[in-house]
Amino acid sequence: MDKLTREEVLHVADLGKLELTDEEVDRFAYQLKELFNEIDKVNEIDISVKDGIFSPLNAECEMFSDEYTTFEKPNKLIENAPKKLENFIEVAGVFDE
Repeated sequence: MDKLTREEVLHVADLGKLELTDEEVDRFAYQLKELFNEIDKVNEIDISVKDGIFSPLNAECEMFSDEYTTFEKPNKLIENAPKKLENFIEVAGVFDE
């Protein structure tokens, strides 16, 4: 791939909401060009499979069934939890901001 133009690099930076200095534009132009060259190499690989898929393992895939289990003493679980809130085990929030 030929060298990326300054306008193309600034367009990509604008998409990423980045403010770049002149030095960064030159550096990123080079880095993006190298990245695109590597992608072109990957795109040239023949990935067609003619004889099926091979694996070094002979084991069959084992699926486990979901089983519902009740605990005889659920209060013991809550007592051993590192954090608890009343009758519940307290865990870190997933969507904390």
